[in-house]
Amino acid sequence: MIEVRWFIWLDEKVQGPFDSQGIIKTVEDHEIQDQAHIWWRGQSEWVPYKVWFDEYKETDIYGSYADNWELISEDESLGTMPYHEVVQILANHSKELERFKVRRNQSKDWKTIFEVKELIESLNLSRRMHPRAPLMGVARLNTGNVRVTARMTTISERGFGIKIEGYLEVGREYFVEIESPNLSDRLMVMAEILYSDKTGYVGATFIGLDSKSRLAIIEFVNKFVAAQKVAGDLIGRDSA
Repeated sequence: MIEVRWFIWLDEKVQGPFDSQGIIKTVEDHEIQDQAHIWWRGQSEWVPYKVWFDEYKETDIYGSYADNWELISEDESLGTMPYHEVVQILANHSKELERFKVRRNQSKDWKTIFEVKELIESLNLSRRMHPRAPLMGVARLNTGNVRVTARMTTISERGFGIKIEGYLEVGREYFVEIESPNLSDRLMVMAEILYSDKTGYVGATFIGLDSKSRLAIIEFVNKFVAAQKVAGDLIGRDSA
């Protein structure tokens, strides 16, 4: 297993690279669990430390390359192959990815391409016209008799991502109130649900976002984009 190199973003500065134990020691020694974010090569966004600790700290980001992958197209088997061949086939059919499903190491469940994080990153499906950044905070969604409280995950000037228990109807509009220690003011805006999956991840787009809120979001996101570039440059110099 190749050691993953992690970076910390805190107070608009990047520190690293660290191994997993180095990250934990640095964050816990300085008691910055609620403020620190973590990034590593191949990751599209900075991740809150608590999310990293629960979900990623044992990650081997190179493990996918060693797995055996099976690929099907509209129920027709394309066989078992290494990861790089899966990526090549899918890249050649980038306009019809909904036809394909994959599974690794003979697992029971087949997944769509859009359910596999590694493939999303390798195929650049996570690229957006509007850059996004992770955001700690709470979103309260309200429409008529329906009220939902959710954990914020990401934000951009176009919209935001949240994590909930359950599912939200795609296309439905909500009045949304967003509170975060990373933003100077609460955001209060209308939004439309763009997607909602079975794991509880929901994406929404803003409707009529006012210029003050838009500028606040852009300023916050730009800080993360700059920090990610610094981390990438540090990896490049370390690898040279």
